[in-house]
Amino acid sequence: MNSTDILQTHGANLYEITFNLLSNSKLAEFIPNKNSTIIIKPDIKYINNTLYSTSPVILTTIIKYLQDNNFTNINLVLGSLIDDDLEQLLITCKYDKIIDKLNIPVYGLKDKDYTTKTIGGIEYKLIDKVINADFFINLVTSSPNEKTILHNALQAMQNILHTQNRSLFTTDNFYKAICFLNYLIKSNFTLVEIDSLSDIQADKHMYATMDNLLADAYYAQNLGYKPFDIEYIELASKLNIGCADINKANIINLIDNTVTCDNNSKLASHINASNPCEQCYQNLLQALSLLDKDNLLDKLPTKLFIGQGWREFSENGIGIGRCTSKFENYVRGCPPSPQKTYEFLKEFICNNQNA
Repeated sequence: MNSTDILQTHGANLYEITFNLLSNSKLAEFIPNKNSTIIIKPDIKYINNTLYSTSPVILTTIIKYLQDNNFTNINLVLGSLIDDDLEQLLITCKYDKIIDKLNIPVYGLKDKDYTTKTIGGIEYKLIDKVINADFFINLVTSSPNEKTILHNALQAMQNILHTQNRSLFTTDNFYKAICFLNYLIKSNFTLVEIDSLSDIQADKHMYATMDNLLADAYYAQNLGYKPFDIEYIELASKLNIGCADINKANIINLIDNTVTCDNNSKLASHINASNPCEQCYQNLLQALSLLDKDNLLDKLPTKLFIGQGWREFSENGIGIGRCTSKFENYVRGCPPSPQKTYEFLKEFICNNQNA
């Protein structure tokens, strides 16, 4: 796996798709040695008083993968800027049985051993176990009901800071604080899990990269944004934290029907997006890719509307997902599956041609 590689996959079985990413990335091969101090940082955050955290299945799969490859010094760093009670977090996130069964030490944000470092006029208190790590794994959970793209790989690193640093992320220096933190401590491997709001079990979309900034730039583009238009991504790029140029990324699809950036532009030209959820947007791209294969894409009579910004509108076009329920024609679901959207659009095109 190279620094500009992005491996992506999806599926309903979290163990299978996580193991698939780990094995195909050959993670074990670029950890320095079997005695290396490895830090795993799950993502834990609260959005609108709802907890979003890395799935215990993902965490277990990573730990077992490392143990099966004879790595012996695996550690968990656990914390949240809202809740720093380590024991309670273990129970709430359902990690307590994992660490007991797999015998993994855990370090919290209140750990007494920390070091203060200053950069860019900002003082950071960093847990010593993190500073001295040989290999850092950043786990990220991106929730599709987030109103911005900020709760992703770069910001997820805030959970390694000592609890005394909590006020950093409630100030006007928010973007700057995120970027300089990632300048001080860089993730060696980032795995992003896209959560789902579907009422039924839906496919999870996951991708992995060695570059936190590239992970966020890719996430931004999949939401329909230009990465360099996002303030903190532009700042991180100027600090040479990583690569924000998606054109330099090597997208490796572990499942053939995953849409890549190569044909995103063509497909996106048919979309009118307003603050869409990543999973919903990605599913729509997959549906449009299927239409394109059937030579039906250019027969769409109207643009497709998607995203939370259309909740209060009732347009004459075609809406995608629950946020467009006021539209005369819309695909039900949150998010609707690629196949469901594809069949809806195909039928709509046929009916429009026969009208």
